[in-house]
Amino acid sequence: MWKKIIAIVLLGSIYPAFAGGIADTSPEQGRTLRIAYIAPSLSIQFWAVVQQGIERAAEEYGPAEILSMDSENTSEIQLQRAGDAINQNVDAIIISPVSTSSCVQVQNAAAEAGIPVVICDIGTDSGEYLSFIDSNNSGGAAAVGLYLVTMLADQNRLNGQVAVIAISQERRNGRARTEGFISALEGAGLTIAEVVEAEDYSVSEAESIIRELLEKYPDLTAVFTQYYGANIAVGSVLSHSSREILHVGFDGSPEDVQAIKDGRMVAVSMQQPVLMGREAFYSLVRYFSGGNGQKEITVPTILVTRENVYEIERQLKDKVYPDTGR
Repeated sequence: MWKKIIAIVLLGSIYPAFAGGIADTSPEQGRTLRIAYIAPSLSIQFWAVVQQGIERAAEEYGPAEILSMDSENTSEIQLQRAGDAINQNVDAIIISPVSTSSCVQVQNAAAEAGIPVVICDIGTDSGEYLSFIDSNNSGGAAAVGLYLVTMLADQNRLNGQVAVIAISQERRNGRARTEGFISALEGAGLTIAEVVEAEDYSVSEAESIIRELLEKYPDLTAVFTQYYGANIAVGSVLSHSSREILHVGFDGSPEDVQAIKDGRMVAVSMQQPVLMGREAFYSLVRYFSGGNGQKEITVPTILVTRENVYEIERQLKDKVYPDTGR
């Protein structure tokens, strides 16, 4: 069902700050860009919202066609989708890789066909790409970790253990979230009981993980979850537990906001998938206009806590989870 991580691989430096606004550029007049967006799984809310960000930018820009493709969380299928996109003569590919290692094959195939690639989240192990749009994974995880330390210190509970339910540590962003969170706990007296890596990112899988962690660690005082399904699962299981365990997360959703309001979750570092999709699209606009795009763009995360949840909610609906039907 899942894999347990024995060693934590440290990520290097964080990329430069978020670029901000979009330059007023456009390709030759009347041209309709055909862009493929290849996602790991469009059934996962985060990728569906990245898709919305790309489509919103395309509508704002003018003549552009977005072909969205689902990889079913499988590297082999993602490579097939890339081949489909190339065979359909798209002008460019935006990819959110299933893994950093498998992305290289997609990049190579696109390069042979002369098609530019923008990577939106996850990252790649090597190879050429036009732009890489990333969240501040390490910084966001560190911020929620520091908030957790403060909460536990206020409760005189810094002698307990903390568990992490993680995304794939083969992914660059997964390693960054784990390393950033652990760095925030260093020196506070907290012990990482275990880092457990999920495989299918489902709510049911994460429920099984948290139940096993509760059985194994009677001194567990907190849990850090790194993705949407685990945020939901841990909140549900802990709400039926008599133990006082603080829960912080990463990613963010309307359910997380409600959990913070209800006191079931203390904080979450939210990515801004709408802005990530927008930046990915406009990186291609700049390219086809003959401009020089920024190689690496880091979109900041938003720390949502019990103290700021009400004042920041409107911003979240615009930048984090628009049109989710919730």
